[in-house]
Amino acid sequence: MHDIIVVGGRCAGAAVGMLLARRGYRVLMIDKDPRNMEMNHSTHFVQALGVAKLKQWGLLPELEAACPGFDIYDFDFGAVRIQGRPPAVDGDARAFGPRRYVLDPILVGAAEAV
Repeated sequence: MHDIIVVGGRCAGAAVGMLLARRGYRVLMIDKDPRNMEMNHSTHFVQALGVAKLKQWGLLPELEAACPGFDIYDFDFGAVRIQGRPPAVDGDARAFGPRRYVLDPILVGAAEAV
């Protein structure tokens, strides 16, 4: 018996499942794709607000161990280039660009650990 069923166990679904489980709900997460499946067309870009959430959830050290962070953004669109430092959130301005096979298991593992 479950209180909530989360359809889609990737970054958003896993985070929702983890937060609901931490609040005492019995959660079932289902996903059509095999676990830790690489998606060649998909990389996350976790900006400072997302980094603050990962820190709050206790998951930032695991991401830091698997993926380097950076605090200077550099987007080159050919005719236009944007470069700079974003404002910090909770004292941290870093961003991370982990592959899905890095971040998804961190979030799913946290949801399962509840």
